[in-house]
Amino acid sequence: MHPQFLTRLSHYQIPFRVLTSFLIIIDMGIVIADMIIDCPGSTVSRTLNAIDVGISLYFVLEISIRIFALTPKVRLELSF
Repeated sequence: MHPQFLTRLSHYQIPFRVLTSFLIIIDMGIVIADMIIDCPGSTVSRTLNAIDVGISLYFVLEISIRIFALTPKVRLELSF
């Protein structure tokens, strides 16, 4: 089986979409909590920022996988 097909198959599963939606809601809550705390040197603020960066990396990875899975196959034919 082609890797793009397997990626597309796993990417369209309901649990994957629920996880992504759940992480979006959590990320919004973390950003709001960090804005409310507004103390850059605080341990809590640094922890919230670290969690936010981790979730953001997940989103970047998820978008990269989505681009890979949805890119059509391109066949290169060289004729001389």
